[in-house]
Amino acid sequence: MLFRSEAELRDNRPQQAQMHFEQALIAQPQHSKANHRMAVVCDKLGQYPRAQQHYFIALENDPRNVAVLSDLGYSYWLQGRYPESERYLLQARRIDPHYETAVANLGMLYGTTGRQE
Repeated sequence: MLFRSEAELRDNRPQQAQMHFEQALIAQPQHSKANHRMAVVCDKLGQYPRAQQHYFIALENDPRNVAVLSDLGYSYWLQGRYPESERYLLQARRIDPHYETAVANLGMLYGTTGRQE
């Protein structure tokens, strides 16, 4: 099920990906990767409160996952919630200072806010 979901997401069909992730989460509601990727889909669809719920479930099950932390920081950036964005992006960098996505997202955040770090 996750393979189909990822393929739909990769092919820029977020509604179809969401449908497949929902089916996977019915079977395994606490599945960390499925919740993470569902959150990404929800971000693409502008469903930010729902995305946040899925990010938090993913983090409950895998609190040191830098990809989830970085994507949650990006989600907050999309919403203009810059302090929350910085919090999660810095947390990802503390765990893995070389995780490129978190570094790039933090640079984007600081570019948006005019901060230089």
